[in-house]
Amino acid sequence: MGCGASSLPLTFESPSFEKPLPVSFGPQFKLPAAANLNVREKLFSWSGDDIDIKDINTGTTWFKINAKVFSLKGNKKLLDAAGQEVLQIESKLLSLRATYHMYTPAGARVATIVKRAMAMKPTYLVYLWPPEMGLTRDSPTSFDNHKPAMFVQGGLFEVEWKFILGSDESQGGGRVDTSTMPVCGLANHDWTNFQDLVIDRQMFNLMIMPGVDVAFAVALLVIIQEQEESERGSGPALM
Repeated sequence: MGCGASSLPLTFESPSFEKPLPVSFGPQFKLPAAANLNVREKLFSWSGDDIDIKDINTGTTWFKINAKVFSLKGNKKLLDAAGQEVLQIESKLLSLRATYHMYTPAGARVATIVKRAMAMKPTYLVYLWPPEMGLTRDSPTSFDNHKPAMFVQGGLFEVEWKFILGSDESQGGGRVDTSTMPVCGLANHDWTNFQDLVIDRQMFNLMIMPGVDVAFAVALLVIIQEQEESERGSGPALM
């Protein structure tokens, strides 16, 4: 499986997956072809936290995260190109493990992301909650009888992230061989702009396979980068 750390579209081979992820923030965000996006912090933004998400091939803006719309509670909003809210991200500050929730604009909980403790590689478990469960902001965080629908695993120095379908644990509790598991997304640092390196501005290329909600994948990357930068003590990145 290969990729290139450049502004060109990412390419990689992955075992096929027949059943798409049952999460959608709108039919316009599930594409019939792979999406190649660039996730980049704005230079000289209001607080250094503004982010643009653009199509690598066309330059079209897909999403944006604006520091001015952040709430004091740490809730973030992903907006579409027209400024309409697509989803909300909430950090659970008092959790024993790094935990984030995703919500629809109406407040329905769609996903919970938890960082696995003591992992050889940085790994984030992604639990999906179907609408029939009726989870909201007030619902407790419980994983009883639930397995992750997917996980995101980092590579060397967290410059590459693979979005992998399924659980990283076998039924016996041991780790599984991820090389044979279907990959539905791939993100890596874009090192092509010297100015970005000098000012330590975060920029990623993100490839999302067909059938995977683009907004969902972007939010996952943003969550992971914020958590990783926070742990390194250099303050939140991409958030």
